[in-house]
Amino acid sequence: VRVPGEPMRGAPHRTKRGVCTTQLEAASVGSHVVAFVRPSHFRLPRDPTTPVVMVGPGTGIAPFRAFLQELQVAAAGGSPRTGHTRLYFGCRYSSVDFLYRGELEAALKAKHLSALRTAFSREGAKKVYVQDLMRADAKQLWSLFATQGAHLYICGGTTMGRDVVAELHAMAVLVGRKSQADATAFVQRMEAEGRLVKELWS
Repeated sequence: VRVPGEPMRGAPHRTKRGVCTTQLEAASVGSHVVAFVRPSHFRLPRDPTTPVVMVGPGTGIAPFRAFLQELQVAAAGGSPRTGHTRLYFGCRYSSVDFLYRGELEAALKAKHLSALRTAFSREGAKKVYVQDLMRADAKQLWSLFATQGAHLYICGGTTMGRDVVAELHAMAVLVGRKSQADATAFVQRMEAEGRLVKELWS
């Protein structure tokens, strides 16, 4: 088992290690390891015209690969989704971490994806993350959320998840012209209606 380690962002004297690999390294031969599968709450909207916005940097891409496979099967069966489908994916380097590039670009070419937005945080002079791309796309996204009933799915780290929700709130204020209180209510209503679904980990 290889245990990856790297300096923590904002605390370079501390080392960030993999959650699972660190436990496996400490386990002795023949010992038992407790594991469980957490059921996912991610489900595509029943209405095929409903827009879908997916945000899954790094390993957060996993459930959205399943979504794209589901879209492919639906299209092959004669029932394609017609709603806008947009994926935000991020990693450090496109040449190293963009593991499913071929798969995602094929989905875009086949029109299972309407838009693929990628952020490679270490390839430019300034770090760019998925939430930065969402800010750049705020007008398009607000139209999807506010007038077309789009669903937003977020998978990945808790910090990223908080930042993405903060961008949604900022869209409501800056593009939707809502007050802070109304923007908060809008986000809460999306979550209550099952239109904002998060699977996050720290």
